[in-house]
Amino acid sequence: MYFGRRASCGHTVSPGGETWWFANVPCPEGELAGVPPERLRQQLSDLFAGDRIPTVQAIQATGDAQITATACYQLSSLPTWSRAGMTLAGDALHVASPVTTQGASMAIEDAVILAKCLRDLPDITAAFRAYEQLRRARVERVVASGMRNLGPRLPGPLRRLLRDRAVARRTRRPEVDWLHLHHIDWSRNTATELTAADPANRGG
Repeated sequence: MYFGRRASCGHTVSPGGETWWFANVPCPEGELAGVPPERLRQQLSDLFAGDRIPTVQAIQATGDAQITATACYQLSSLPTWSRAGMTLAGDALHVASPVTTQGASMAIEDAVILAKCLRDLPDITAAFRAYEQLRRARVERVVASGMRNLGPRLPGPLRRLLRDRAVARRTRRPEVDWLHLHHIDWSRNTATELTAADPANRGG
């Protein structure tokens, strides 16, 4: 994942050796719709000019048939998570901006917490209710963090410098530790976690 001066992007290498990439372009929805691939490729390259980001090499090497532009949507909150013996998880429940780098992680967290709730609570309805109680605040916070970092609200020069140095040194960053160092205790009983999560039990 890379944050340039004008946009953000990221890439990964598939098991077959292909490079998969994406770029978040700060522009109104529809502005890039219908733009020819060669022009789109040039616009993306220009956005990252001077940033020394390896993803640019993948952008420039992508063929016309493989490059496209779509709107980036986020699904921040659903009023109802479950009903009639069915519940939601992953992207069906919450969609965060790619800048959070947490899409797959959030789906895995959902699966683990849901499994814990079904393990510890014999009633399915109660298990689904507990799953929502334990997950809602975190997933909505993750999506909100992506909204703050999407589009033109990219960090300024000083914040970029501090962030990049912290990443290079692998130092702790309290402002994002909650996001990247989230821990799920599989051995802890769900009823205990619900009691700890209840605001009424936190005291004043």
